[in-house]
Order: sequence, then C-alpha cells, then structure tokens
Amino acid sequence: MNLQQTLERGRQEIRPTIRGQVMDVNGLTVWVSGLTSAIGDVVELEMPNRTVSAEVVAVQGGRLACMPLADTTGIGAGVLARATKASLKIPVGQELLGRVIDALGN
Repeated sequence: MNLQQTLERGRQEIRPTIRGQVMDVNGLTVWVSGLTSAIGDVVELEMPNRTVSAEVVAVQGGRLACMPLADTTGIGAGVLARATKASLKIPVGQELLGRVIDALGN
C-alpha cells in the first residue's frame, strides 16, 4: 500500500457515519431521506441480516431515489441507509475477458 492509499484509508476511517432511512419503496425505487449524496453514488441499505448496495439515480426535494443492486426482499420504510460518497467501481483486467458478471462484479 502506498502513501496515498494509506492516507485515503485513514480519511475514510475518521469520517463520521451519517445515517438516513428508507421512507418509501415504489416498485424498484427506494426513497431515502436524511442523507446527501450525488447521482451515481452508492448508498448502503443496512438490514439486520445483510446490507444491500443501491445506486442514487435521482435527487428530489431532499430525498434520494435509489435503485438496489441486489435482491430487494426486506427493504421497506425504516431501514437504515448510509451514504458511501463514492460511485461503484469494479476493477477490470485480463482475468475478466470472456466472463459474465452482474452489476457488483460477481
């Protein structure tokens, strides 16, 4: 790990965690309030037994419209959400050629 990576890791660890919550679910759109984030950023929906990543696709009146990137079972009003302030990144290379992956790189 180089110095730049070490510094970024340290910055990530000292940032306060701000949590919002799911206010509504309409079809595949999850509406989250209490967070600020940009379109394209990832929000993590924290349920008791798992965490689901969702991409911010719209910002409207202080609420975020998010599209889950995995199974939506259990996502409903009151589920806690955490902004990552980062977009989804999947490393690519020769090992990926000819492979089929989902939105999370699995």
